[in-house]
Amino acid sequence: MQFLSVSLAAFGLGSALIFPATPAAEQTPKPVDYQQCGIFDIEEDPAYPFGAQLLEDLWVDSPDGKLRVATFDVNLSAKQQGQLGADLAGGASTEAAQVARAIQQADADVVLLTGIDADEAAARALNNQYLKHAQDGGRAVDYPYVYAGPTNKGTPSGADLDNDQVVGGPADAWGYGEFPGQGAMVLLSKHPIDTQHVQTVTKQRWSQMPGNTMPQSGLNGTIAEAMPVMESGLWDVPIKVGGSTVRVIAVQTDQVREELTHSAPRHSDQLRIVGDWLSAADYLQDDRGAAPGNHQPYVVLGELGRNHGNNQAVDDMLENLGVAEQGIHDDTNYILPADTLEIARHGSIRDQEMTPSNPGTEQPNLSGTPELLWSDLTY
Repeated sequence: MQFLSVSLAAFGLGSALIFPATPAAEQTPKPVDYQQCGIFDIEEDPAYPFGAQLLEDLWVDSPDGKLRVATFDVNLSAKQQGQLGADLAGGASTEAAQVARAIQQADADVVLLTGIDADEAAARALNNQYLKHAQDGGRAVDYPYVYAGPTNKGTPSGADLDNDQVVGGPADAWGYGEFPGQGAMVLLSKHPIDTQHVQTVTKQRWSQMPGNTMPQSGLNGTIAEAMPVMESGLWDVPIKVGGSTVRVIAVQTDQVREELTHSAPRHSDQLRIVGDWLSAADYLQDDRGAAPGNHQPYVVLGELGRNHGNNQAVDDMLENLGVAEQGIHDDTNYILPADTLEIARHGSIRDQEMTPSNPGTEQPNLSGTPELLWSDLTY
């Protein structure tokens, strides 16, 4: 089978999109003004010309046996708990419209949003007020299934973790945040979520993790004993796709913060948790005390933090999972399918108008302009 490489500048799909070519029919295909459609740098085999259907192929739902997944750091957060839903009401938020435009262009079956308040009402407002309405450069989409699970983001620790002589504030939470759920995760899906079999990992204590790096953290006493290893959480979410189930392993790690001596070693162990969960390590339990379930097939989505100055820990985790050459990523965001799934094509969508997400600091985000990563997986 021959393949074609296409650079899709307007859609922000990175340098190239690879997919099977269609043999030329006897009748000359209808010419397409690609540049008018925002598609540039086409590498085309004259024996296998593109037809007008190419443009529609970028928008249609994934066919049977394929699942399009995406992960997106959206930087949608309010100043108070529960406020984001009100902020999104009426469809007047410019930031939400920009997020919706990128999601509409990707048209993924499943989208993990990070950097968003873990508020189901806000997620449904985003869907109903923005995603269901075509934004500039996008087409209306609908995500009727939403999962906003437990998270440690913004959960008060009751201790002075940043050593500023004050107890309270975002850096003193178990995961950085002004209030519980701030800047966490939300999962959107076009397909049913098997909520009865969702497993979450937020309560696992760092001190109970074999071979942990806590001795390097500077923590001791009751705080060291109580601290959860996950700054946000790990969700194992089964998605029903036709007659099959694909498990989305949603993960979010905070950036390493210099004011927190435990931040870097804790980040390393969070990455180990991902691998240990997928390998069903004996010590690991979900928040209800159950052992890791069956994770085949699965795809890991979310923030693993390659720009945290902790690249070796990321590389070690990828090597242990056996997906070092299989997944795709930018500076911090990853899509890592199990070896039972295959990436048919992938890309990214970047919106230059969006504000980089870097809560709690005035420094720019090392990853630059936020981008949505997507992949078509075959199963």
